[in-house]
Amino acid sequence: MEIKYFLPIMRTFSNIQKNKMLKSCKLLSCKFFITFLLISDVLYLSGQNLFISDIVGVTKPVVWLRADSLSLDTDILRDVSGNSNHGNFISEKGGLYFDTINYNKAVKIDGGIKIQIPSISKDESRFRIFTVYQSIDSTNEQNLWQVIDTTKTQISQTTNNTYDGISPSEYTKSHFTIPVVTSHSQPFPRNQDELGEINLGSSDSLPFMGKIAEFLIFNKNLTNKTRDQWESYLAIKYGATLKERSYYSSTGDSVWSYYSSKNYSGTIIGIGRDDFFGLNQKQSHSYNNEIIFGIGGELFPTNEDNTEQIENQSYVMLGTEIEKINESSQQMLENGFLLTKYGDYKIQTSNNANDISTFLIIKTNGWEGDLERYNLFIDRSGEGEYQNSAISFFIADKLDDTTLIFRD
Repeated sequence: MEIKYFLPIMRTFSNIQKNKMLKSCKLLSCKFFITFLLISDVLYLSGQNLFISDIVGVTKPVVWLRADSLSLDTDILRDVSGNSNHGNFISEKGGLYFDTINYNKAVKIDGGIKIQIPSISKDESRFRIFTVYQSIDSTNEQNLWQVIDTTKTQISQTTNNTYDGISPSEYTKSHFTIPVVTSHSQPFPRNQDELGEINLGSSDSLPFMGKIAEFLIFNKNLTNKTRDQWESYLAIKYGATLKERSYYSSTGDSVWSYYSSKNYSGTIIGIGRDDFFGLNQKQSHSYNNEIIFGIGGELFPTNEDNTEQIENQSYVMLGTEIEKINESSQQMLENGFLLTKYGDYKIQTSNNANDISTFLIIKTNGWEGDLERYNLFIDRSGEGEYQNSAISFFIADKLDDTTLIFRD
């Protein structure tokens, strides 16, 4: 079942008003200190075959390289698809390090390194490649991957362009330094039964410098729904917002509806468990770290360190317009109390995610008055009108002079 909550941060004008509002709310049978966010846990699998259970209709990759399958003691990035198409590190200069993207492991490449992958056999007429990366270069185009077939024709993707072996095609002018999920479909080279040499990263004139988290190759066509399912998994895990897109679980259920949440889809972060993907997202942050939420009562350095649990196929998605969370406005409640409000957030949950202990961290910027007087308001009706009979609220604790944490 899908549940939608609306969460602004509001400040009462005085402690007297706050006390009156508490009494009024109690008379209206409002609930206090109950779960207001919802979350998850899953198996943390390092380098093993991640398909715990098959899902009918969801195509599996022939190559699935994940940063959490790498040991720095070896030069191999393991293929967790079960096909043993492992990636071998080749270095001419630069270094290789562990880092994180959205509390999950990533490989940090300091230029001059590429990951070489064996040739992939053809199944259908097209192949598709997904890449999750975060560049540290805000100025220059960088190479993501190359496929060089037996005729030496090069098919590739950079942080700005795709190349079909004949001409480039620009897909963005921006040089992003935030987590990015890319997906590119390309016909197999003509009259060939396999892809040639595959390189992730590059030591050519456009070396990649930044972090790479996952790299997947499918040797067949994907339906739009299957593509959306894989992109949703990657976006939730690594904190990348899909532009004007809905999010789907491995079973095909919508876990975030863009079309009913357009005003809240500028920044989307999620928490959830999906055993098919091996997804175990127990805490997540926005690209600028101004919003963080997770299971339990505290933030951990990584998802692996957070040992809280949630049922399979349970998701909690949070959406907002991140640029507006520090803009104030006024909210009048039914009982006549006028509140200063910062930001509006929408929560969409699925499956049994309602009774999980959670936290929400908000980094404020220029909020007026004493931060300790701000409360998190929740409209459980899903209408966003904050009727007294549908709202509950939570009092904040200060982590520092500009950061609030709300715990249920």
